[in-house]
Amino acid sequence: MTRLDRRERQRIIFEALSQGKIGSQHDVVRILAKAGFRVTQATASRDLEELGAVRGKGVDGRTIYSVPEPGRGLIDDLTLGISESQRLLVIKTPPGAAQLIAGRIDRTKVLGVVGTIAGDDTIFVACEKEASVRAIKEKLKGLVAGDAQPRSGTRTRKRFS
Repeated sequence: MTRLDRRERQRIIFEALSQGKIGSQHDVVRILAKAGFRVTQATASRDLEELGAVRGKGVDGRTIYSVPEPGRGLIDDLTLGISESQRLLVIKTPPGAAQLIAGRIDRTKVLGVVGTIAGDDTIFVACEKEASVRAIKEKLKGLVAGDAQPRSGTRTRKRFS
C-alpha cells in the first residue's frame, strides 16, 4: 500500500471518528471495506494509534473511539489523575486509553523517563531520578495528541541498539 493509500485511509477513519461511528477496530475494517480498502485488524489498530484515537464513552454511554482536539495536551485531556511516588508516576485514564498514552510517552523519549507499563486504565511511568519526577510530570502534560516529538524544552535521550 502506498503512502497516499494510508493518508486516504486515515482521512476516512478520521471522518468516521468525528461522527462517532467507530466503537471498535472491527468498525474501522468495515468502514474501510465500504470505501474499497481491504485491511487487517492490525492495520486498523495502527491507523487508530497514529491518529491519536482513544476509547471512551459516547453521550449514549456506548464505547466509541474519538480524537482529542488538535493542540490540546494529550495527558491533560485524557487523564483522570496523576500521582507521584518516589521515582514513579501513576497515571489514571479512562478505560482503554492507557496503552495509547504510554505508547506516545515511549515514542517521545522524554529525558528522565526509563519506561512505561500500561494496563487498561493505569500507566506506571518509571523515572531515572526521584528529584526529576515533578519536572517529568509537567513535560508529559505538554505532549500533544498526534505529536511524535516532545514540546517546550523536553529533550530526547539517545536510543541504544
